[in-house]
Amino acid sequence: MNEFSKKLSIIFIDLRKNDREKESEITNISISKGMKNYIEISSEAISNDLAIKGINSVLSFTKDEHGKFLNDIKEKNRIEILNIDNSIKNLQEQVLNIDRKINLYEKNVINLEEQMKFVLESLKDIKSLDPSIAALKLMEKRDISNDIILNKSQLFDLMVRKESISNLEINKLIERKKILESLSLDYNIKNSDIVGKIQINDYPIKPKKSLVVVVAFVTGFILSIFIVFFMQFINSIRKEETK
Repeated sequence: MNEFSKKLSIIFIDLRKNDREKESEITNISISKGMKNYIEISSEAISNDLAIKGINSVLSFTKDEHGKFLNDIKEKNRIEILNIDNSIKNLQEQVLNIDRKINLYEKNVINLEEQMKFVLESLKDIKSLDPSIAALKLMEKRDISNDIILNKSQLFDLMVRKESISNLEINKLIERKKILESLSLDYNIKNSDIVGKIQINDYPIKPKKSLVVVVAFVTGFILSIFIVFFMQFINSIRKEETK
C-alpha cells in the first residue's frame, strides 16, 4: 500500500505541479496513521465541488488499478481451483485402482490360506509320508507362508496408501478449494472506496479572498499615485511648451 500511495503522489501531485489548467490541486496522498490499508487524500480548489472532483479522480484511478489486481487474483484462484479439481480426480482414480489391488490381494490371501490348510492337513501324518514327499510338502508350506506374509504386507501398504489419499491428500485439497472459493466471493474481493464522508471546508483555501482584496487595494493605490505623478509630469511639459 505504501508503494501504491507513492505512485499516486507521483501521478497526481508531482507530474501535475506545472499544470496551469487544472481545476483542483491534490496536496497530499499518504497512508493513514495506524491503518496501513487506508490512504488519506487532500485536495484544494476554488470550490468544494471541484476539490471533491479532484479526489474522485484519484479514487477512479485507484479503483481501476485495484480492479485489475483483483481480477488477476480471481483468475489465479479460478485456475488453482481447476488444478485442484484435476488433482482430486486423479487421486480418486488412484483410490479406485488401489481398491482393485486390495480386492486382488485379499483374494490371493484367501486362496493361499486355503492352500495352507490343505498342506497342513496333509502334514498331520508326516511320519507316514515318504521322506521326499514330506520334504516337498514342507517346502510348499514355507513358500505358501512366505506368499501369505508378502500379500498381507502389500495389502497393508495399499490400505495405508488409500487412507492417506482419502483422509489426508483429498481432504487437504478440498479444504484449500473451499478457501479459494470463499476468497473469490464478491464480498471478500471488494474494490477501493471512500470510507465515511469527505471532509470539506466551507471556506475554500484557494483563492484567499481577503488577500486578493488587500493586494488589489494596494496595487490600485500604487497605480493611482503613479497616474497622478504621470499627469503632473505631462502638465508640466505642456506648460513649458506654452511659454
